[in-house]
Amino acid sequence: MPKAMIGPAPLANLDGEFLHVFKRAGFELVFPAKQVQMMEDDLLAQLGGISATLAGSEPYTRKVFEKFPDLKVIARAGVGYDAVDVAAATDHGVVVCIAPGTNQDSVAEHTFMLILCLARNLISQHNGIVGGKWPRVANLPLRGRTLGVVGLGRIGKAVSMRGLDFGMKVVAYEPYPDKAFVEKHGIKLATLEDVLKQGDYVSLHLPAMAETRHLITHKTLALMKPTAFLINTARGAVVDEKALYDVLKDKKIAGAGIDVFDQEPPDPNHPIIKLDNVVITAHTAGVDLQSRDEMALLASQCIARLSQGEWPAECIVNPEVKGKFKWKGPYRGGLRTRPVAFSRPRGAYATPLEIRSPHGTKSLSFVSSPPATVMYFRKFSSLIPFLRKRTEASPKPTLNGPSKMPPRAGSGFFGSTSMSAGLLQGTASPASTTMNVFDKPSATPLSLSFFAPITVPGPLND
Repeated sequence: MPKAMIGPAPLANLDGEFLHVFKRAGFELVFPAKQVQMMEDDLLAQLGGISATLAGSEPYTRKVFEKFPDLKVIARAGVGYDAVDVAAATDHGVVVCIAPGTNQDSVAEHTFMLILCLARNLISQHNGIVGGKWPRVANLPLRGRTLGVVGLGRIGKAVSMRGLDFGMKVVAYEPYPDKAFVEKHGIKLATLEDVLKQGDYVSLHLPAMAETRHLITHKTLALMKPTAFLINTARGAVVDEKALYDVLKDKKIAGAGIDVFDQEPPDPNHPIIKLDNVVITAHTAGVDLQSRDEMALLASQCIARLSQGEWPAECIVNPEVKGKFKWKGPYRGGLRTRPVAFSRPRGAYATPLEIRSPHGTKSLSFVSSPPATVMYFRKFSSLIPFLRKRTEASPKPTLNGPSKMPPRAGSGFFGSTSMSAGLLQGTASPASTTMNVFDKPSATPLSLSFFAPITVPGPLND
């Protein structure tokens, strides 16, 4: 049985869905010896016999990959991957995955927490009151001010939308902009220099890479207004920390909200920590309870899919490794079923469900509790599928033949049957299957579980 290590300390002692994904896929789970962020030495001491890791911010270096040739997948519970030496991973046939689309709202909310803390002098007010004072002063507004967004990807977009909701003007720097998005929301695109000059609050949302390292320096910070604030929830490497310290100390900008450092955790004596015009958090912008669970789930699904012979291209950052990647996976050859659960309150007339079949599935079994009416439609270019019914609750379920409804795109077939369990099967393998579920108004919720047969190559990787 292959082993997967769960690296991030926040995932320890959780009974999350990601654990069940691993268990259903046949993995033995291993946790670090200590529930703290691991460093290179920790990985070198603990990765023996590990096939895949659900990774946090621990550094996967070339030295790590060289020592553990059985390591096949690094799946980050996050969207950044600067802690992974991707070139070294590729050289050693290791797939590196991220969890896109899972934490942008968490980062955006955290960004505005930092902005509001600075604008409303939260820290100084709190400390003053604790010290016996009552520091009532007028604070800064957000409405009408300019939010400068550096990097307009998923996170930058989420931050921009919240800025607009606060009544801010948004100006953004993005080398490859989504023009439809900026036009729809009235966001002004500008050069990096102009964003720094115009922004009352400048928020960084760029990945750490060679092109962005120390993008923010003495020279670029000098462009900012003395009343402006810098927010960094991206990566510490984007900012020259010595330059930032100098301008903060000399009050050449008003303050900074910092969630990330070049070295984490930072030295307790790091000079920026000692300043009174900063608000600092511990690289937690992307991790709230919801995003934590969603990132861990997607990362676990990537590992499970790769072990089963699938290729989750939307999550893989080094697709060039595909020719080198070899993993027998945890199952013996043959067919297994993968459940896809669906539930909703009863009462709605119909609910369309699209079930995608990555291995060209020819059948789809389902279980319904309580029994529901299922209308099945499969779209082909020329083939006519059929519905083969099998049920435990109803030995002779009613099956309606080809529908007399107007034809849809492509030729197809309608069938419906009321049953608590059944098998839907066609003569060919479409890329996806769409089902409509009907039920009568009732206080009882409807729950369906679909089981799509998938081919799993290779023998057990013992």
